[in-house]
Amino acid sequence: MKGPGSSRQGPVTTTRAKGPPLFSLAPGPRTLTVFALFLFLAGCGYTLGPGKPAASPEANGHPSSTMAMLLVDNVTAEPLLGEIVSERLKAQLLAAGAWRLVNSNQQPELLLNGRVNKLRVTPVAFDTEGKATEYQLEMRVNFVLTRASDGSTIWSATDMAGFSDYYVDRNNVALSREAKERAFQDAGQRLAENVVQQLILLPAAPAAPQKKANDSPGEAHP
Repeated sequence: MKGPGSSRQGPVTTTRAKGPPLFSLAPGPRTLTVFALFLFLAGCGYTLGPGKPAASPEANGHPSSTMAMLLVDNVTAEPLLGEIVSERLKAQLLAAGAWRLVNSNQQPELLLNGRVNKLRVTPVAFDTEGKATEYQLEMRVNFVLTRASDGSTIWSATDMAGFSDYYVDRNNVALSREAKERAFQDAGQRLAENVVQQLILLPAAPAAPQKKANDSPGEAHP
C-alpha cells in the first residue's frame, strides 16, 4: 500500500527554487518593497481581504444634503398603502446613507413627496373550476423632490410601479388576507428600491442663492 507522498516511481519529493523568500521579517530590499506597496494600497482605500469599503455620502455626490420625507399620500381604497410606502422608502433612504433625514420642521434642504394614486389587483392563475388562485398586485405612485428654500423641482416621477404576486386560499380567508398584505409590503419595497436607485444618481443639488445680511431691497451689486 502506498502512503501519502508516493507514486509508482517511488517517493515524491519537492524542492523550492533557490533565491530569497518572497517576504520575511528580516530587513531587505524585497521586504521594504512589499511593505511600501502595502502602505500605498492602504492609503488609496484598498483592502487586502474580501469586501470593499462602504461608499461615503460624499462619494455619492450628496455631502451635506438634509432631506425630509413627508408621509406618502394615498387616494386608493386600501388605507395602509401610504404608510407602507413611507416606511419602506424611509428605510431604503437610510440604508443608502446619501442624505441626512430630518423632520420637516428642522429646515431641510430637500423635500420628498409621494402619492399612491392607483392600485390594481389582477388574477393571473385559476383552478379547474375557473376560480382565481393567484393574483398580481400593482401599485402606482407619483413622487417629486423639491428644494425647500424656493420650492423648485429637482426630480419627479409619474406612475412609478411596484409589483408583487400572491396566492389565495378559498377555504382560509384570513390566510389569503395575510398573503395580500405581504404582497403590499413586497411591492412597496421594490418601489422604494427603484426610487432610491434614481435619486442616488442625481448630482448634488446646487444650493439656492442666499441673500446677504447687508442687502437691502432694490440694491444692486456688480
